[in-house]
Amino acid sequence: MKKILLITIILLVGSAIVAYNLKIRNKIIKVVSASEPSNLKPSVLPKINEAVSFVNKNKMNKEMAILINYHLHSGLKRGYIVDLKLKKAIDSFMVSHGCGSNSWGQDFSKTSPQFSNEPESHCSSLGKYKIGERGYSSWGINVKYLMHGLEKTNSNALKRTIVLHGWGDVPENEVYPGGTIEGWGCPAVANTCMTKLDSMLKKQKNVLLWTY
Repeated sequence: MKKILLITIILLVGSAIVAYNLKIRNKIIKVVSASEPSNLKPSVLPKINEAVSFVNKNKMNKEMAILINYHLHSGLKRGYIVDLKLKKAIDSFMVSHGCGSNSWGQDFSKTSPQFSNEPESHCSSLGKYKIGERGYSSWGINVKYLMHGLEKTNSNALKRTIVLHGWGDVPENEVYPGGTIEGWGCPAVANTCMTKLDSMLKKQKNVLLWTY
């Protein structure tokens, strides 16, 4: 009788340990899943709707826009090419932000970028821009587009030479949990992406670029 009782106790304790370990394992799986890139990206639709309203009100290009969510981890695709008529993102891409007080050419602020409108801050500026003239760049595919800041938060863009350009060191694909290399505040993109954007922007004028 004692042996049966002992065996029963051992089996009950063993079952409890197994159940506890499964519970802990499931919690760990949930935590890991929550950190996956696909679960870190909020819907861009509310911003697209706001962009449509903005371009209509300000008589800007109603065909396309470029949106950049600088509050996403820089190792994720946080730039979007938007079809304003269809009200949806038709492509996404990697994009750099400014290094701020950190060293240039690293990814130290991949989770917490600094933002500023001040010259020599080496920070990106949030806000809405009108993409302007096409010109020569020493970077990437040697093409840049001037950015005219439309808000108080980015009014010094031209003075700071904040432009849209390609950069060979910006990756084409997501590198999370690593980050995208950081420059001095320009929204730099991979060369392949800049080639695509250039082909589109040469046909469009007064396009909205919105960093938020």
